[in-house]
Amino acid sequence: MNKRTVASLLLVFFLMAACSGPTQQVSPTSLPSSLNATSVPPASAATSVPPASPTATSVPSVPAATTKPPAPTVLPSPGPSGIIEPANAGKVIQHASMGDALFYYLVFSPDGKWLVVSTSAGINFYDAGTLAPIQPAATQTWVGSPVFSPDGKKVAIAAGDKAVSLLDVATGQVEQTLSDPAVKINSVAFSPDGNTLATVMADKTIKLWDVATGKVLFTLSGHTELVILAAFSPDGKILASTSYDKNIKLWNVASGKVLYTLSGHTDSIFGAAFSPDGKTLVSGSYDKTIKVWDVASGKILKNLVQTDRVTSVAFSPDGKMLASGSLDKMIRLWDIATWQVSHTLSGQNHAVTIASFSPDGKTLASGSSDGTVKLWDAATGQELHSLVRDAHNISSMAFSSDGRIVAAGSFDGIIKMWDALTHKELRTIIASASGLQNVGGVAFSPDAKTLASGLSDGTIKLWDAATGQLLNTLSGQSGGVYSLAYSPDGKTLASAVLDKTIVLWDVSSGKVLNVLSGHTQLAWSVAFSPDGKLVASASADKTVKLWDVASGKALFTMSGHTGTVFSVVFSPDGKTLASGSMDKTVRLWDVATGKALPFPQGNLDSGASLAFSPDGKTLASGAFDGPIQLWEISTGKALAALSGHTAWVKGVAFSTDGTILASASLDGTVRLWGVTP
Repeated sequence: MNKRTVASLLLVFFLMAACSGPTQQVSPTSLPSSLNATSVPPASAATSVPPASPTATSVPSVPAATTKPPAPTVLPSPGPSGIIEPANAGKVIQHASMGDALFYYLVFSPDGKWLVVSTSAGINFYDAGTLAPIQPAATQTWVGSPVFSPDGKKVAIAAGDKAVSLLDVATGQVEQTLSDPAVKINSVAFSPDGNTLATVMADKTIKLWDVATGKVLFTLSGHTELVILAAFSPDGKILASTSYDKNIKLWNVASGKVLYTLSGHTDSIFGAAFSPDGKTLVSGSYDKTIKVWDVASGKILKNLVQTDRVTSVAFSPDGKMLASGSLDKMIRLWDIATWQVSHTLSGQNHAVTIASFSPDGKTLASGSSDGTVKLWDAATGQELHSLVRDAHNISSMAFSSDGRIVAAGSFDGIIKMWDALTHKELRTIIASASGLQNVGGVAFSPDAKTLASGLSDGTIKLWDAATGQLLNTLSGQSGGVYSLAYSPDGKTLASAVLDKTIVLWDVSSGKVLNVLSGHTQLAWSVAFSPDGKLVASASADKTVKLWDVASGKALFTMSGHTGTVFSVVFSPDGKTLASGSMDKTVRLWDVATGKALPFPQGNLDSGASLAFSPDGKTLASGAFDGPIQLWEISTGKALAALSGHTAWVKGVAFSTDGTILASASLDGTVRLWGVTP
């Protein structure tokens, strides 16, 4: 696929995989004997992931040159200089960004000199022969997925908002902006002559724009689900589009009319490419097939079966070879004359999301979901160079009680820990050796000595926070863990589970104390009250429940949200409960009565994650697609919007002294915010 959208689409796949499994509900009065704790010898320490040995089948293995991307950003500021509170919220800025940004997309410049890599943090330029960084000054502030005009003088960037910027490559200046006031633009494609731009819209349509005038020529409607990509034929007369509706449409660019609807795939289509002569279209799908179509008739010519889902297809410039990327971490090179695989390229440690030939056809570039970019000799399949990244989709985050350590779990089973003051990475813990289990929740014990992690296989692992050694494994839950919370005394651990329950564990023995049942859909978030007597839970059933810990009974069910409730948090005095929902609202509740409290927040994207400041005066809310908001609790006034993350903010947390706000996002970064001097 040829747009940054593939990264988020692959994430959806991993989310679905993490959610799969048994959903049998556990009754608190009849616990299965399988709920138990497994002790682990103290010598079991966390280890780093060993690097893979990249090889191509039938090709001798030769060491490839390896390049590291730019280091994580540490902003040149003296650090936080005061408590974050309503009076100085407007002075809060980002002080550090930790973790590698996620890979979105790569493209060769038309002259073949540059390989341009788009990440969640921005656009990086590399020498296409060596992968040495060569960032032109004019491009240093670009963010989005770039598409070059055929002459290489302009680049179109879709940054996930409602506009496309056309920039001059030499100066970096925006020459033109094409915008739609109502609909987001997900990706773009230039026609071969550079006169027309196709934009994939978030409303299941494609728009064709006249680049010279900036006016819309046609709006192409017909897909019944979101459009994934659009590609022009070599002569620019036909546009192909793929969709979640499992169909491909061929459009007449001159009239905006549908020529053919190509049906046959049984799952979403993430890759499509025209042959250089324009006579053939190839499509790759999550149904594990590559289909070859005759453009003139719309009929299928070949059906190629792979062992895993196909994410990308690309023709070589001479039309003799096809490259396909797959979730099985492989790239396959197909001989077009025989439609047989000539080489299988292995070496990526994660799913291959894109493969692209250089303009001269001699080099193949590939990118994977962990952010690693590799260059291969297209003729031999030999790996030439590797740009190594260590990027992870962050799914959970916690701040230690002493304010020194930030821990973040990811969808590939990795936990990273950083020093909140120096911003240095302390250690990496491999919570899932297979890399297939999502770390749905992490939580520090009140004494900061233990870190708990919950996995999508239903296990909870307790780690020594100082060494990364595994101390204990709590197992037997009948669903993945999405949130964890320690009681204030550290003796009890609560887990929110896929099977719609909240499980209370005795930390010392590893045994289950109680199972709280009542939600009708999975539980997303759980929190203890400051006195430890209550537990609050948020669920996909759009409700918040308040539970009595001693009896396990539900005291209140709070309704009002119109979407899944993803987050719940108590105020420091325990009198107020805040909840955030997919409906992009934050609600406040009176803990004593369970009734809603007034909170006039306005029409802002919020509610993905929540945290009260230690003094209870400020609420931080992470967004699904926008900046972090700081709110004044007493008035509901929006105090500040903190921009920087480029994807769903999965967690926010204040340090215990209130001087630092940490945030973690699906963009692969953890960011630290504080008051500027």
